[in-house]
Amino acid sequence: MMLHEIYPHKFDITYTQRKASDNDFIVICKGNGILVKEEDDGIILPRVKNIYDSADTDGINELRFLFTLDGDIGVYKAEVDSLDGFAPVSPRELRTKKPMWISYAAVVAFRLNVWYKDTKFCGRCGSPMTHSDSERAMICSNAECKNTVYPSICPSVIVLIKDGDRALLTRYAVNHSNYRRYALVAGYVETGETPEDTVAREVYEEVGLNVKNITYYKSQPWPISGALLLGYICDLDGSDKVRLDENELETAVWVNRADIPDRSADVSLTSELMEMFRTGKI
Repeated sequence: MMLHEIYPHKFDITYTQRKASDNDFIVICKGNGILVKEEDDGIILPRVKNIYDSADTDGINELRFLFTLDGDIGVYKAEVDSLDGFAPVSPRELRTKKPMWISYAAVVAFRLNVWYKDTKFCGRCGSPMTHSDSERAMICSNAECKNTVYPSICPSVIVLIKDGDRALLTRYAVNHSNYRRYALVAGYVETGETPEDTVAREVYEEVGLNVKNITYYKSQPWPISGALLLGYICDLDGSDKVRLDENELETAVWVNRADIPDRSADVSLTSELMEMFRTGKI
């Protein structure tokens, strides 16, 4: 099950004007983490009533609606100096926390908070930005500019390259990523490219291989990095000799289906693709 697959809970990103109620969730970002409380049965987010019961209300500002869960639970962000019993957990750590619907809500809220922090000033004229009254958008306060900015996502491809009963697994270079487990060839879609073009380009750039039969698998929103992951499966076309881009990758190896590590407990599209291949489903 991937991180965003939170059924029977429902996630609704639709922006609306609504007043916060006592039982709505509050997401408080501190540095590179989100304040949560860890209990025996999983993590919890603070509620609006917790904020006003426990925090210095003079330190509360910018209560901002983000999205809705299960139809009637609002999720808001707030700036709060501290909250008793709650400690920061990074978005990457949250991917392993239960319940998953709370973890997903927290990381989506974290990504939106990053966007709000990054759009306080206009990128065109430098004037302060103000929030739109009708939609999730920041508008330049300069009447001669009025630049309007919406939250952006970065489309990225995740590529399972197969050759019969072998798949190509990669590991990032230390100076490129601190993620140390096996992964798949991946990269961002550039301006003017289709995702299929990106697959062929990234595979050739990173490992020097040609591929064919490029087939879409499924997508996954990945708010931890602000990406929209697009999964693809393709076949090796020609030589299997790897030419490694050492700026991005430490290694790239052909691994037999039976020797691929079990990734069934992970929540990423990369892991699902590897697991589907390992179990013979693709």
